[in-house]
Amino acid sequence: MRRVSALAALVLLASCATHSPFDDLAGAQQRLDQNNIAFAVSHADAPHAFVLRARPSSAANANTDVNVAAITAAPQNCTVTRMLRQPDGGYRVDYSC
Repeated sequence: MRRVSALAALVLLASCATHSPFDDLAGAQQRLDQNNIAFAVSHADAPHAFVLRARPSSAANANTDVNVAAITAAPQNCTVTRMLRQPDGGYRVDYSC
């Protein structure tokens, strides 16, 4: 029984250690939505990055500033280091954590 418990604890620790805050797209999108920021967030081709794309908003006061979106979407304890305009009109935003 001890071996099973020890193995379960080891697996749990390993899964926590490999979790990236950039896997939480729902959390990033929620931060944008709660602040009425008219951008959608998706995965980027870099480990510490998101892609932000402007999206239509029915709210008259929706924020469309990509700088505000990049800062708001950032995971906790991460800061924006670079924003690159993409050919499709989106922005790849790199973060330092």
